[in-house]
Amino acid sequence: MTHIIYIALILLCHLIHQSTPFITVSLQSPKIFTSINPPCSLPQSHHPTPRNPNGKPSILHCQPPPPSPTTTTPKLDLLRRKLLLKRRTSWSYFIGGLATAVASYGYNVANPVSELKVLEEMTRDSVGVNVVGVNNKPTVLEFWAPWCENCKSTAFSTRRLRSIYSSRVNFILIDGDDKDNSWLVDRFRVDAIPHVAFIDREGFVETSLIGVVPEEVVRRDLEALVNKEELPYVMYDPWKGTGGTNTDGRNVKGMRDPDNTKTPTK
Repeated sequence: MTHIIYIALILLCHLIHQSTPFITVSLQSPKIFTSINPPCSLPQSHHPTPRNPNGKPSILHCQPPPPSPTTTTPKLDLLRRKLLLKRRTSWSYFIGGLATAVASYGYNVANPVSELKVLEEMTRDSVGVNVVGVNNKPTVLEFWAPWCENCKSTAFSTRRLRSIYSSRVNFILIDGDDKDNSWLVDRFRVDAIPHVAFIDREGFVETSLIGVVPEEVVRRDLEALVNKEELPYVMYDPWKGTGGTNTDGRNVKGMRDPDNTKTPTK
């Protein structure tokens, strides 16, 4: 509804702006008539009447009285018609724009874009996990599931961030409910979703953010990832306390399914 009000206000301002010349000319028309050739004034009774050389009172030759404000001339009539047509056209634009806004709002209400649909589209458009650490871009890899309400609540913020950083960051969404992705769930030790892993351009997992995380937090971590800086927000280290070297677990460069070498994108 806010969009309709906003569009209506813009169109109304446009209409007022377009109608201003018509209003201005209509108000100023009397001034045009009274300022050209003003009538002369007759002498006051106490003033001597001027006489001509023959001794007779002279006749004052005054300019003819100005035309009445309602008097029309061909040029003025044409100008009025043009301004009236312009005002009617502005009203047509206003009504047409308002009708379009209402129709668009009605369509969006009848055909809403759900959070689940957004997640499915981003999953379908994701690149394969085999590009991680290979194409010289950092990666954000998010695990989600259709039944996860927290995942749905962050869908639009994820889409906004992807539209900003997609040229510099790989965005990969993984449906953790899909059995074909079970090896990735195990690989990243996912036990809660949404699970968002931040991977540098060499293929090392720097941290994972679990649950509903504010968009600004994700954005700042993305900026640091792109600029090769230390992440300002870290949360979960899946390989902490597993023994051996943590770098072995964090290195996910060029991942492939160990069983059938499948590299899912969904």
